[in-house]
Amino acid sequence: MNRTAVGHTMLCRLDRATSVVLEGGPDRAPFLGGRGYGVALVATLGSPRLEALHASQPFVLAAGPLTGTSAPSSGRFAAVAPSPLTGTIFDGNAGGRFGVRLRQAGVDALVLTGAAAEWSVVVVDGRGARADGGPPSVRLLPLSEVWPEADPRDPGLVWSRTVAGLRAALGSGYSLLLPSVAGRRGALLGSLRTDDGRNLGRGGLGAALAAKRVFAVAVAGDRALYVAEPDHFSFLVYEAEKQICANPVTSRALPEFGTAVLMQLVHQAGALPALNYTTTTWPGVERISGESVRDGLAVGRKGCFGCRIRCTPRVAAPSGRDGSGSGEGDHPPGGTGPEYETLWALGAAVGVDDLDAIQEANRLCGEYGLDTISTGATIACAMELSEEGLLGRDLRFGAAERVVQLVREMGEGRGFGAELADGSARFALAYGHPEAAMHVKGLELPAYDPRGMHGQGLAYATSNRGACHLRGNMLGPEILGIPKMLDRFSTAGKSGILLNLQHLSAAFDSVALCKFAGFAFGEEVLARLMSAATGEPLAAQDLLRAGERIWNLERLWNLGAGFSRADDTLPHRVLHTPLPDGPAAGRTFDLTPMLNEYYRARGWDEDGVVGLEKAAALGLEGYRAALLPAPAPAGAEWGDAAPGDVTSTTAGSAAGSADAAPHGAGNAPGDAGNGAREEEPKGGGRHLRAVP
Repeated sequence: MNRTAVGHTMLCRLDRATSVVLEGGPDRAPFLGGRGYGVALVATLGSPRLEALHASQPFVLAAGPLTGTSAPSSGRFAAVAPSPLTGTIFDGNAGGRFGVRLRQAGVDALVLTGAAAEWSVVVVDGRGARADGGPPSVRLLPLSEVWPEADPRDPGLVWSRTVAGLRAALGSGYSLLLPSVAGRRGALLGSLRTDDGRNLGRGGLGAALAAKRVFAVAVAGDRALYVAEPDHFSFLVYEAEKQICANPVTSRALPEFGTAVLMQLVHQAGALPALNYTTTTWPGVERISGESVRDGLAVGRKGCFGCRIRCTPRVAAPSGRDGSGSGEGDHPPGGTGPEYETLWALGAAVGVDDLDAIQEANRLCGEYGLDTISTGATIACAMELSEEGLLGRDLRFGAAERVVQLVREMGEGRGFGAELADGSARFALAYGHPEAAMHVKGLELPAYDPRGMHGQGLAYATSNRGACHLRGNMLGPEILGIPKMLDRFSTAGKSGILLNLQHLSAAFDSVALCKFAGFAFGEEVLARLMSAATGEPLAAQDLLRAGERIWNLERLWNLGAGFSRADDTLPHRVLHTPLPDGPAAGRTFDLTPMLNEYYRARGWDEDGVVGLEKAAALGLEGYRAALLPAPAPAGAEWGDAAPGDVTSTTAGSAAGSADAAPHGAGNAPGDAGNGAREEEPKGGGRHLRAVP
């Protein structure tokens, strides 16, 4: 009989300090694993009607069926939770060894609910494989017992010091995932980071985990990861690696330059936004290019578990620019250099062309646990308002040392930086100029200006987690010509290819392969690998159908949280202000016809609502009934219901296993017992809408 490494879904109730095997939850297969399974678990056990940081909302860590196998670039996992920054359902994805250890511990998914009574470490230990394949030990240990000297309130207890302290306390056999200083103090730009320096940067997931008083998650395991058809799987891996080695992007460009290879390409296309999206022509681009990083900063390359591409620049051990409060002396030998998005956010977006300053700001973001994209974009927003005389302080584009200082202040929650640490949308709104924030659904735009890449703009507007280039990146067809070159200024006929990319992106995140491998192969290879690994036949179209199912379930959650067509938009500047110069000079963005076409292609109604027929075709009718609010009485607004009238979809037992009622009533919000704030905004749900 074929053996496969199917693991357990563990439910850890932090408020009770108990853990059980989750029984009766959603079937993993229709959602593949990783991101998809995590979304299904959140949709089953959580509620879009509750505040993102409500204690009863689940936080999920999920590996994929290919995580830790010999498949190329397979060392990935997902974190899924409602986002405190955007109000959307959110997932982060990272490589390294944490996801591999999770599967080696016998865990497909770890679900955390409630909030611990004090700062604690979740310890998962699956070492010493049981013959019956039983679940691992999952314990909640108070930090005061694990590491008595640690003070979570200490701004000097940064990532590197935390990793060193936990390794000394627990031993080296564990992989770690943790929020750092910013997340622990509740900053909405707070990220998560593994002990081997891999980041889940966006959406405030660090704040979400820290709100549960989880100081870290530690995982150890030594179980073998079997595949159903080992000989066939090995052959498919060989074929996939051949395609990676034959593709110029994955065999030459990314290994030599990393993602920074894109800097000059995107700039030459007139799509590199600089100075808070006011121009796409910036003279400092060569000084922060991939060539400059290779020649002046990187001392080598590094990669995630099982990765041949090795796109990450390795830099010399940092010394710090001022030596204060940043963990100097506790760093592992060398560090990771800035990737394309970070070079843009801490470089072109803020007008800085000093690579050393960019790398120092990047390092500090890693130490304090800050999303580099949103951090740079928020500083850029503040710089623009300052130069227009709207802040009452002197903050100028190009001020490299000031950027480094602000990152430190954002991490520690002091000075002017404390005002920036919840993102540009809230910052700009507080100063009465929301139009200065470049965001979609509260998430800052990345490093591609939609006025120079119209398909990318549609991808931003329709992304379920807010402005994101990783939810269906149109870089391939609009800049690189993969799989074919499209007119990047065209507005018609792009919905079909974007939908396919969005579904394929969801599939890669869910089976747990790096999307960069997708430059070399697509759904056909991915489906064959999955079939050989699991022993269940899976055609390429089945894989894409699973991606579509995941996408629509995320949309249903967001609709239930109060999002609508009005939120599938872009910043006013992108829609209405022509670029002043460069290859895209004079361009704006006409979103309405593209959005209409997109909704039709998706089978949604004209308001972007997933109808009953569409939901049923994807097997999501039960989720639709549970997640979408009942029709409101005439004249009522979303948000008018009293908080106590909202019920969680959580149900279960405190026995040796927990039964999840996927769409039933359960604990009322008041039962959570953590004193969480109820949501206050009306009309727009839990999010900040872009300026119309």
